[in-house]
Amino acid sequence: MSPSAIVHLQSRRRWLARAGVLLMGMGAAAARAAPLPAATRDRRDLVIAVSDSSESTRKVVTDLRRRFPRAQVSDAKVPASRRAMVIAVGPVALRAVMADVGEGPVVSVFTSSQVYHSIIETAGDRRSAATAIYAEPSPAAQLRLVGMLFKRPVRTAVVLGARTAFLEPSLQRAAAATKMPLVVENYGAGDSINGILSRTSDAPAILAIPDSLVYNSENLRTVLLTTYRNGQAVVGFSAALVRAGALATTYSEVEEINAQLEELVNDYDLHGRLPEPQFPKYFRTLINEDVARSLNLVVDEIARNFAYRPGQR
Repeated sequence: MSPSAIVHLQSRRRWLARAGVLLMGMGAAAARAAPLPAATRDRRDLVIAVSDSSESTRKVVTDLRRRFPRAQVSDAKVPASRRAMVIAVGPVALRAVMADVGEGPVVSVFTSSQVYHSIIETAGDRRSAATAIYAEPSPAAQLRLVGMLFKRPVRTAVVLGARTAFLEPSLQRAAAATKMPLVVENYGAGDSINGILSRTSDAPAILAIPDSLVYNSENLRTVLLTTYRNGQAVVGFSAALVRAGALATTYSEVEEINAQLEELVNDYDLHGRLPEPQFPKYFRTLINEDVARSLNLVVDEIARNFAYRPGQR
């Protein structure tokens, strides 16, 4: 290994030692939301259901109160009025709301697709009146970012466990739209992360999807160091993962998720139909420039400024 490569490897180990990579919760299976009766659509109550008073939750609630001044903020464990529309902030709040016997629509925010679907699977009749804006980035935006970083379509591997297998159709659609060659590896019960990384070592890029079976606090160091040695770029699913040593990600701020939520609520008021669960529409990009240099990638302003903001056409 060259002296410069050794320096980059040592630097990466320091990132991993410092960074606390917070894995968002994760799940599997999707359901189309059915239209709700007119009586339900006429509701005027909007409840923001929370499960804690952390700084991050307070930031979310402050922005939501600005957008929805008449909304009530409530402990998720306290049942809302039966016809209220409930915005469940985070997975703990979503689980409590879905266990309630209310009849109104539920919109999940700041919960990953894996956890959302694991909760919805056990929600019985309420699942048809629920939808989500997932916490993790859109696969379509992530694959577009891969193309910008490499300046061409490159073979990209994605690893899915049993609880994220439901994402494969949307990943394949995104790959077709971006003309990105996509290789899907299924992480089975007898698999190890080392075996998966060995099978995908010829792919220049790895698209990491939040899946607690595949990526967790015990093996992220191994994943990032092994892909570094293989000369592979990891496009991660959070800003924290990029700071820890992944190459890049698209990510959404609170205000961007909430802007999409505001559009969803307004559309529901007009048409009385919840959309299917969706990925964040508005985003910006974070790139680890040190990792890019170690991979001999020249990052241009097009990639750095890749974003879609509320109000942008």
